[in-house]
Amino acid sequence: MTHDLITKNIEFLKRINSSYEFKIDDDLYQNNVKDNDLIHVEYKEYSKIEVKLYDDFDSYYLLSLDKLFKEYCGIEDKKQENFMVNFLSKLQPNIQLKNTIENIKNIFMEFMNIEKIDFYINPDLKMLKGNDFNFISTEKIRTVKCLKNELYLPINLEDGFLGYFKLVKNQSFDLYDIYLIKTLEEHVRKNIENSFLENKFNIILDKSLKILTKILEVRVPGAEKHCENVLEYSQLIADKFGMTRKQKENLKYGSLLFDVGKIGVPENILNKKEKLTKEEKDEVRKHVNYGYELLSKIPAISPEVREIVLYHHEKWDGSGYPKKLSKDEIPLSAQIIGILDKYVSLTEKRSYREKLTKDQALNFLENYKGEYYNPKLVDKLKEVINDD
Repeated sequence: MTHDLITKNIEFLKRINSSYEFKIDDDLYQNNVKDNDLIHVEYKEYSKIEVKLYDDFDSYYLLSLDKLFKEYCGIEDKKQENFMVNFLSKLQPNIQLKNTIENIKNIFMEFMNIEKIDFYINPDLKMLKGNDFNFISTEKIRTVKCLKNELYLPINLEDGFLGYFKLVKNQSFDLYDIYLIKTLEEHVRKNIENSFLENKFNIILDKSLKILTKILEVRVPGAEKHCENVLEYSQLIADKFGMTRKQKENLKYGSLLFDVGKIGVPENILNKKEKLTKEEKDEVRKHVNYGYELLSKIPAISPEVREIVLYHHEKWDGSGYPKKLSKDEIPLSAQIIGILDKYVSLTEKRSYREKLTKDQALNFLENYKGEYYNPKLVDKLKEVINDD
């Protein structure tokens, strides 16, 4: 009975002029055999079936063939309960494309009983520079492909071919495995595309922010290096406070942009070597408002980053500017950038003074602990500097 159903399917494939090769025990069925097979699987138990398909087939048709082949060969059908729900519930995009890829690999390892999985990246996509992938794609696989114990899942994005997953197991995959992969293909692609677009967006954002820091560097020589030093320390302090990835990211952008408003301050005031008048000091202080207004016009900049720019000159005792906030009214990220701005400035040479040593700079901050600066923050900074 089962053998008859299999031969009827083969006759159907022949009528539609499909390309195939079936070996059922000692019988061979062929039609339009080609050099490169798209699917090559084996079923072996009490009987043996070897299948080569050269055309792309609907996943549900493959599932129906799989059921027939297993029944004919006496292979127990071990379909997993709620496979799709369990698999899809684990899919989570990550801002880092590589982390998203690794998560998908781990899910496949958990649910598909495979020995190994790797991702082969297309080296031609320029937006992927800086991502560390171990394997480079030497061919562009456009559709799901299975060659016995190797199964290939391509990822095609709007920007082009991203690469492919290569799944390996000790024995041949079957048509049910291919059905699963073809059914999951769109979900996996969308998961990766979300991460890829976010990764691409952040690369573009980083480049845009670097342009702003370059402009600031022209107005304030040394500003770019100063911001980079603030950035380095900000991430270390963030770790001391147990900040989340998103909070650290806001600190990163805040470190690069906190003084961007100085672009709006007259150059003759910024570069004046003599003591500033009260009016000139008031003009310099406006840079926090200029920066906030500038970044408010860039939707990609989060409110938290804009707050860093606006409030990084507030003081613990309420004597700062622009709003005279005090203590915990000041966002912690703004406090961090504020104290680091001062610390890094003290350790840099200025036209009106020599640079201070790390210990001298820390002693200065210690003197204003509880007055200008959050006592806990001063202590955390000392830990970071002493660990350095």
